[in-house]
Amino acid sequence: HPHPADPPELVAIGDDLRALASPAAAGPFYAAAVEQGVPGAVYRLGVAHHEAGDAAEAFRCFELAGLAGDALGAFMAAQVAAERGDLHAARRWYELAQGVESAAVRLAQVLAELGERDAADDVLAATSGESWEAAVELVRSGALAPDAAVALLEGWAGRARRVSRRPSR
Repeated sequence: HPHPADPPELVAIGDDLRALASPAAAGPFYAAAVEQGVPGAVYRLGVAHHEAGDAAEAFRCFELAGLAGDALGAFMAAQVAAERGDLHAARRWYELAQGVESAAVRLAQVLAELGERDAADDVLAATSGESWEAAVELVRSGALAPDAAVALLEGWAGRARRVSRRPSR
């Protein structure tokens, strides 16, 4: 039985059970942690439900986590909404998931599917300058024309060469 005297330990036990491929057994520990207000517990409960095959309950947990400000919860809610074809919900959740790697690129893809090409282009332009990983994700998404994709990656490669040539102090 979950021990309420150490709420963060409930999450650790749930994580261990999930790692042992027992997401159904992890659920009660995460649920007890949620009742105790442990940060991240709602998201983890959603993951456990997802791994146990309960998609509806997983989505509910991801939504609750996202509404509580958990960016990973919002990201997963967006993923599920997009898979279901609810692009408007996916858009709202991806907007809340900014900061999660690839959320901006996926938001741009949803915007493009909704016919909001200018907004998608704005998101992609802002994202491509954030990091090498974001640029690669953008190129892999297929959202750029081949010439633009090559130019973007060459620009990042040029930055790396300039940095590596700087003398060390």
